[in-house]
Amino acid sequence: MSTQPLFNQAFLDRYGPIMTCEELGHALIRVLDDRLAARAQEREVRANRVIGLHWDMNYTKSLPGWHNADKQAAGYVGKIWIRFAHDYVGNPGMMLRETGYRIGVGGYSTWQGPWQDRGRQFNQYEAGVPYNLRKRDMAAFAFASQFYVEDFPGIDQTFLMAKLSDQPIIVDSRFKWEVPGLEQEDEDYIAYLKEL
Repeated sequence: MSTQPLFNQAFLDRYGPIMTCEELGHALIRVLDDRLAARAQEREVRANRVIGLHWDMNYTKSLPGWHNADKQAAGYVGKIWIRFAHDYVGNPGMMLRETGYRIGVGGYSTWQGPWQDRGRQFNQYEAGVPYNLRKRDMAAFAFASQFYVEDFPGIDQTFLMAKLSDQPIIVDSRFKWEVPGLEQEDEDYIAYLKEL
């Protein structure tokens, strides 16, 4: 392990310790919520919050270097889906840039994600419905994403302990978090739209 300060040290100090991928997921939700609250206060806009965050990532020993293109490092690569309570203008990845969790190509979409079918139904039943009768937003984003184990010393330590005790390294990380009742609220909204 390097003795140099990590570029994401402020994030780790505020939201850590982060010893597992699940703890990282919950820390990212807190970062997003904190930055959304600050944004609402600065711009005097409607408060927003994360209502869902999922990822599907796979471990690799040779993730191409982000800091150094010639370097290969162990990490996770995959896709992340983030859903907000209200429409969000901008790139949510910018709010995560100092965390060590890297957001890549993607954008406003439910594509191949946990809300894909509900998003399709929202679009289908909202067609022709005036905006003032629409009560929910499908404010969802999908991005390619990755992170390096070495950027999170707690996760790195957990990996090291697993190796030393001949325990398997978790090769797949499936993180799923939603506010309680989200699926039911979506179903109720779809039922409402069908009645219009």
